Amino acid sequence: MGLFERFDLKYGMMMGGLLALNALLTWIFGILVFMSLKSFTGFIIYAVFTVLSLLSLRKSQDGALSFSEGFKLGWVVGFIGLTISMIFHFVLGNMIDPSLSEQIKSYQLEILPTLSSVFTQDQLDLMVDRLEETDVFSFSYLVNEWASTLVMAAVFSVLMALILKRN
Repeated sequence: MGLFERFDLKYGMMMGGLLALNALLTWIFGILVFMSLKSFTGFIIYAVFTVLSLLSLRKSQDGALSFSEGFKLGWVVGFIGLTISMIFHFVLGNMIDPSLSEQIKSYQLEILPTLSSVFTQDQLDLMVDRLEETDVFSFSYLVNEWASTLVMAAVFSVLMALILKRN
């Protein structure tokens, strides 16, 4: 077992649990809260646990943290946390509340006309068509979102590793 492995599991599982709790609480409070707060609070949870894991590893190594260690740990923590979150979202949208996808779609279709000053009518029509055919809790959609989020997690891990590295 490598030195940082206990930090990746510890912080990754805590991150995933809090991301799932974040989704559960925003779902309980309603679709408006679900759509407006979930992403913001989710990013805060992700950022805090990534930074905490790197600071914990650095502290355990008497203040030393290489870029490589920082990047790997930050990304693995994100991978674990985001995987738990994706699994929870799949369960939430397919088993706990299968109507949630339609509620999200309805909410998005309601606010789409407010973007008429930014987009042409053809662009808005295309967005409506795409929204109507998308199930945000389908396995393929969630895996696609998960993969793109992992790319962003890699970028964030690079930045945090550069900021927090000390030799």
